[in-house]
Amino acid sequence: MAETRVTGPALHGWSPRADGSGSGSDLEERPFHAVWVYDGVARHRSIVAAFLAAGFVAGSSALILATPEHTSEIMTGLRELSFSPDALRRSGRLTTRDASAVLEGIAVNGRPDPVRFTSFADGVLGSLAGSRGRVRIYSEIVDVVCERQSAASALALEALWDRYAATHAASVLCGHAAGSSTDHRGRQAICGHHSHVLAGDGLPHPAAR
Repeated sequence: MAETRVTGPALHGWSPRADGSGSGSDLEERPFHAVWVYDGVARHRSIVAAFLAAGFVAGSSALILATPEHTSEIMTGLRELSFSPDALRRSGRLTTRDASAVLEGIAVNGRPDPVRFTSFADGVLGSLAGSRGRVRIYSEIVDVVCERQSAASALALEALWDRYAATHAASVLCGHAAGSSTDHRGRQAICGHHSHVLAGDGLPHPAAR
């Protein structure tokens, strides 16, 4: 794989420090749990691909939990950054799962189950290889929950991701479609479960600083 220099908001804009300062390397030292409301396929592809690519450069592996259509777009975005998704898969550093299928597997009576969630996360992340044991996760599962179930279920799942990211070497980016059915109050509650709230361009939202 050719040496690649990844630039842009996904590498330089997200720091675990409260004041928003720091560098891309800081992100690999302390896991984070960010939320991003996206609008537009091209921007979605570029931002998520840059987020994952920054991890690959730092030695992390990656897990994508998204719709098949979005996963395909993200693979295109990685190729545009000179990464080979096929090579990353073969090396055990990239795994993808259908967000809807994962939700069905971790839900009990329509709500995310903590035991099933942990079993899934431990299993799939345990299969990933990484020189530093760190993983970057892009997930659209909560967005699927918002569309199909209740706001309470979405918040329950966000709480599970929050606890998992805090106790494992995993940095999570949750993607939410701008046109989803979640109302303003529900979206605010979801944002409250994240360490970072990102604007549409992938940079920290000014109101969250």
